[in-house]
Amino acid sequence: MCPSTCQVCYADFDFDGIQTTVPRLDGTVRYYGNVFEIRPKVDFTLLSLDLHLYGSNSVSVEVWTRGDSSIDWSKICDSTVVSRGRFEVVPIPRSDCIPTKFITGTVSEIYVTIQASKDIIMIADSTWTFENDEFFLSNGSAVVHFDGKRVDGYGFDGSLRYVRTCKDNDTSVYISDWVGNRTCGWLTKNLDRMSFTCEFTEIVLHCPVACGRCPV
Repeated sequence: MCPSTCQVCYADFDFDGIQTTVPRLDGTVRYYGNVFEIRPKVDFTLLSLDLHLYGSNSVSVEVWTRGDSSIDWSKICDSTVVSRGRFEVVPIPRSDCIPTKFITGTVSEIYVTIQASKDIIMIADSTWTFENDEFFLSNGSAVVHFDGKRVDGYGFDGSLRYVRTCKDNDTSVYISDWVGNRTCGWLTKNLDRMSFTCEFTEIVLHCPVACGRCPV
């Protein structure tokens, strides 16, 4: 009857849930594709993107990525979506994307392209950047499909949907009076008799991997 007092509200807790960048939706330039650089500040997993698209047509969209040391692109989204016109975002379904990890300290490129029309709306701004607690975006360019000629100075006018990479903490956490403080590694090895401790919010927050509570 007292879940909050007993710290067993974990069932309603969305661990580090899906976060989304906020699009400006003030772009005016249309083109086939947009590429930009991403520099992670923390480890996170990209789940999908929201796009700013012109018109009201059904269009084929692809999203690709590559690291700073790679010349090869990897496709992470392949979808068909319906444009909603200016000032409306169009989500790429998560089911059409491969969850992709980005690691702190690396530099990667993300390339969004429509195969047959100039309907991606971009921000004409040679100083375009975006920054939050998870990553820094910069160096946006308009690009011809596929990986063709680039025109610098065009920022991404959409959203990234992502979650921080799920990790157990390195320090110990209070388990119980008779066990005391233990690490998540200890909990993992003793889940056969200690799984009940994952009913408690503090332990789930501290050891989400051990408790099987990672979102992706």
